[in-house]
Amino acid sequence: PLQDNNGVSGHAFMSSLPFITAAKMTDDPVKKSLWYLGSAIGPLSRVNDNVHYPSQIGLGWAMAYVAATAVDQTESGDSQWRLIPYSAQGGSGLALEYEW
Repeated sequence: PLQDNNGVSGHAFMSSLPFITAAKMTDDPVKKSLWYLGSAIGPLSRVNDNVHYPSQIGLGWAMAYVAATAVDQTESGDSQWRLIPYSAQGGSGLALEYEW
């Protein structure tokens, strides 16, 4: 434990992102499930090759999911409220945005 020099698995992120994006683009539950299942193949291969720990590929997959969700939400535009990052000269934080 704590002897690894890797953080988030970039391969897990990059290999799962297209599959997660495809899953978000379909409404068919069977196809959606297959796309999500396919998104795990690349990350699991990194554990199989003893290159990353499961926590590292889980974080890579989760980052891909968050990225795909963020892009999907900009396309749908179904909410008037958004929580967005905010940065000012004195610091940073979150801002609540309302669009009418």
